[in-house]
Amino acid sequence: MTAAPASDPVARLAAEGEVVRRFISILQREERALVEGDVAVLEAITPEKERCRAELERFDAHRPTLPEPIPSDQLGAAWRELIGLARQARELNRTNGLVLQQRLARTERAVTVLTGAAGRGLTYGRDGLPSPPQPGRSALVG
Repeated sequence: MTAAPASDPVARLAAEGEVVRRFISILQREERALVEGDVAVLEAITPEKERCRAELERFDAHRPTLPEPIPSDQLGAAWRELIGLARQARELNRTNGLVLQQRLARTERAVTVLTGAAGRGLTYGRDGLPSPPQPGRSALVG
């Protein structure tokens, strides 16, 4: 876990920014794995993503209160940088959700086609090509 002095709000915001950067890196790896269908990578990064998320929650719970309006000094700059990183992470997370929804929809369509074909007696041979059902045999094995 990243730690920052409780008395230095600029250092705390900078430390939180580093965690958000790590989270962004994880989300970028997640996006590549989703696009490539690499389940092993997704399994490997999930615990890391969860640890990062929990760390961000701890930062959020102990974030210093900033004056309104946000100052233009070092504190304001650190806050604006953190907000920019958070927006980037949110957009990556949204994109990953869309990629996941598309993959799920494709898989559901494939299952529908295959189960519909099974109902018509279509099976696949060892060569992966469709073969007609044999008389007296069910297309479903179970």
